[in-house]
Amino acid sequence: MRFASALSLLLIVLVGCSQPYVKPVVENPRGVQIAGINTLLLTGQDVHLISIHGMCTHVAQGKAPDNWVLDRVELVERQVNAKAEQKEIRRIENSSGTASAEIHLYSYALPKGNLTHALIVWSPLTQERKRGLAFDSESSNQNGGEFAWTRASLNGELKTGLINDCLADAVIYAGEEFYALHQVIKKAICLAFGGQYSEVGCITEVADQRKLPQIVFASESLGSKMLFDGLLALILETTPQHQRNLLEHLSGNIRVYMLANQLPILDLARGPGASAERRVESTEAVVSSIENNSLQRLLEVLLRRPAIESIDSPQTESVSLVAFTDPNDLLSYRLPKRYEDTVPGRINVLNVIVSNDKTYLGYVERPDTAHSGYRDNAAVMTVMFCGIGLTHCLDSNISTGAKK
Repeated sequence: MRFASALSLLLIVLVGCSQPYVKPVVENPRGVQIAGINTLLLTGQDVHLISIHGMCTHVAQGKAPDNWVLDRVELVERQVNAKAEQKEIRRIENSSGTASAEIHLYSYALPKGNLTHALIVWSPLTQERKRGLAFDSESSNQNGGEFAWTRASLNGELKTGLINDCLADAVIYAGEEFYALHQVIKKAICLAFGGQYSEVGCITEVADQRKLPQIVFASESLGSKMLFDGLLALILETTPQHQRNLLEHLSGNIRVYMLANQLPILDLARGPGASAERRVESTEAVVSSIENNSLQRLLEVLLRRPAIESIDSPQTESVSLVAFTDPNDLLSYRLPKRYEDTVPGRINVLNVIVSNDKTYLGYVERPDTAHSGYRDNAAVMTVMFCGIGLTHCLDSNISTGAKK
């Protein structure tokens, strides 16, 4: 009898499993065409890919998939069908010298076009603060766990993983530690461009417009906010003498692929008055970057050039923001279309709605895989590496248009 009941329950669960967006939906009412990384390379264009991870502990040691750097490099290798070669590892220490961010630089051997890849690992900067939650782990845990009560296994995984390790990063970045983290991350972004950071800002080589690579950013969850904050500050604080060179590198058609976009909720942490007490300690550029909605301010700076002293610098041609979101990802949001209104006609906002795991009985999808499954989603890779709205990228598994 028990076996029959268990079998019936199993059949109900199996029949009730679904992935509503196993065929993803691309919100693209204007029919915008965006060439992916492989499409750019096949036309002979050079590409510089800059990746930055999101919240949760990420390491650059060991083997993939635990090693975030190697995991992302191997993912790119599979997509471009080429082997990667590590060029250099650069490090930026925090002010106390207790931790550092790392920039891992790679290149890929390709028959056509050049692909360089910079991966920013900032996770070590928050590890010490997060140890303050180690007491909430099981007492059998050797990392200082003191929790002796019984938790359901899934709830225990979510509490110690998704909350104590992951969401904690967003809380730290939204609080007083922002200023210390921001200083390190913006310098890391400068190095990812091949520049050097000094008291005059981000110094990059004089750019040859004919040889400039297409800039592609791949940012994950909290990493998107860090990227936009850092880019805006770098541009505004770099002196006019070097500002033009930096802007030259950003003068093409920029693509930003945002996996598990969290901007709408992260922007709630800081309003126009949030930084007033820090104005004396911070440069005006840093203050501007943390005031509400750094992305909108960055788009204005890139496409209109307000507050830019090197007025003869070339403007960015366009910015395409592609946000991947699983509706069941509790820590992810669509990107509002209002960003397109910042500079009409030169900003593309496309939301790609996906399912990263199965939904059971229409009731639940595992919150952890819903949030972390984007890199394993074939449709996400198709969009990033082939493109959107291009004939040779048409895939019967990808729909265009919003769900009614």
